[in-house]
Amino acid sequence: MHNHNNTNGGQGEHKHMMWMMLVCCAIPLAALIFLAVK
Repeated sequence: MHNHNNTNGGQGEHKHMMWMMLVCCAIPLAALIFLAVK
């Protein structure tokens, strides 16, 4: 069941997008810190 309503589905999707962006930003940042520490 996949319905597009701006109450629960929208917020869930937004949170998912936020997490994806956070992960995409965190991976290169972690690699940079790892290289800097090494």
